[in-house]
Amino acid sequence: MKELLREYVRRDPDAIAEVNDLLMSAGMDIDSFMADALAKKLHQIERIDHLTAIAESRRNASLSEIERRRAALGQALRRSVRSRTVSLR
Repeated sequence: MKELLREYVRRDPDAIAEVNDLLMSAGMDIDSFMADALAKKLHQIERIDHLTAIAESRRNASLSEIERRRAALGQALRRSVRSRTVSLR
Protein backbone atom coordinates (compact mmCIF):
# COMPACT_ATOMS: atom_id res chain seq x y z
CA MET A 1 0.00 0.00 0.00
CA LYS A 2 2.88 2.40 0.79
CA GLU A 3 4.36 1.74 -2.62
CA LEU A 4 1.02 2.51 -4.26
CA LEU A 5 0.88 5.77 -2.34
CA ARG A 6 4.41 6.70 -3.44
CA GLU A 7 3.57 5.97 -7.05
CA TYR A 8 0.30 7.89 -6.78
CA VAL A 9 2.12 10.93 -5.38
CA ARG A 10 4.58 10.66 -8.28
CA ARG A 11 1.52 10.76 -10.57
CA ASP A 12 2.21 7.32 -12.06
CA PRO A 13 -0.73 6.65 -14.44
CA ASP A 14 -1.10 3.00 -13.33
CA ALA A 15 -1.16 4.00 -9.66
CA ILE A 16 -3.71 6.72 -10.35
CA ALA A 17 -5.94 4.25 -12.14
CA GLU A 18 -5.60 1.73 -9.29
CA VAL A 19 -6.43 4.34 -6.64
CA ASN A 20 -9.41 5.51 -8.66
CA ASP A 21 -10.61 1.88 -8.98
CA LEU A 22 -10.22 1.35 -5.22
CA LEU A 23 -12.16 4.51 -4.49
CA MET A 24 -14.89 3.58 -6.96
CA SER A 25 -15.27 0.15 -5.34
CA ALA A 26 -15.79 1.98 -2.03
CA GLY A 27 -18.41 4.21 -3.65
CA MET A 28 -16.19 7.28 -3.64
CA ASP A 29 -14.11 9.38 -5.99
CA ILE A 30 -11.03 11.47 -5.29
CA ASP A 31 -13.11 14.60 -4.68
CA SER A 32 -15.32 12.97 -2.05
CA PHE A 33 -12.24 11.38 -0.48
CA MET A 34 -10.50 14.77 -0.25
CA ALA A 35 -13.67 16.39 1.12
CA ASP A 36 -13.86 13.72 3.83
CA ALA A 37 -10.20 14.21 4.71
CA LEU A 38 -10.67 17.97 4.88
CA ALA A 39 -13.74 17.63 7.09
CA LYS A 40 -11.84 15.36 9.47
CA LYS A 41 -8.95 17.83 9.74
CA LEU A 42 -10.94 21.07 9.64
CA HIS A 43 -10.59 21.72 13.39
CA GLN A 44 -6.81 21.41 13.15
CA ILE A 45 -6.71 23.63 10.07
CA GLU A 46 -8.80 26.28 11.85
CA ARG A 47 -6.50 26.07 14.88
CA ILE A 48 -3.42 26.57 12.70
CA ASP A 49 -5.12 29.49 10.97
CA HIS A 50 -5.95 31.05 14.35
CA LEU A 51 -2.38 30.62 15.61
CA THR A 52 -1.07 32.12 12.36
CA ALA A 53 -3.32 35.15 12.83
CA ILE A 54 -2.03 35.59 16.40
CA ALA A 55 1.58 35.36 15.20
CA GLU A 56 0.93 37.90 12.44
CA SER A 57 -0.65 40.26 14.96
CA ARG A 58 2.36 39.96 17.27
CA ARG A 59 4.72 40.53 14.36
CA ASN A 60 2.81 43.64 13.28
CA ALA A 61 2.84 44.99 16.84
CA SER A 62 6.60 44.38 17.07
CA LEU A 63 7.23 46.11 13.75
CA SER A 64 5.12 49.08 14.86
CA GLU A 65 7.08 49.32 18.11
CA ILE A 66 10.38 49.16 16.24
CA GLU A 67 9.22 51.95 13.91
CA ARG A 68 8.03 54.06 16.85
CA ARG A 69 11.36 53.68 18.66
CA ARG A 70 13.32 54.32 15.47
CA ALA A 71 11.42 57.56 14.93
CA ALA A 72 11.96 58.63 18.55
CA LEU A 73 15.68 57.85 18.32
CA GLY A 74 15.92 59.81 15.04
CA GLN A 75 14.31 62.84 16.66
CA ALA A 76 16.62 62.62 19.67
CA LEU A 77 19.68 62.37 17.44
CA ARG A 78 18.57 65.34 15.32
CA ARG A 79 18.04 67.44 18.47
CA SER A 80 21.45 66.42 19.76
CA VAL A 81 23.16 67.31 16.47
CA ARG A 82 21.33 70.68 16.34
CA SER A 83 22.26 71.57 19.91
CA ARG A 84 25.92 70.71 19.35
CA THR A 85 25.95 72.63 16.07
CA VAL A 86 24.52 75.70 17.84
CA SER A 87 27.04 75.41 20.71
CA LEU A 88 29.95 75.23 18.25
CA ARG A 89 29.03 78.54 16.64
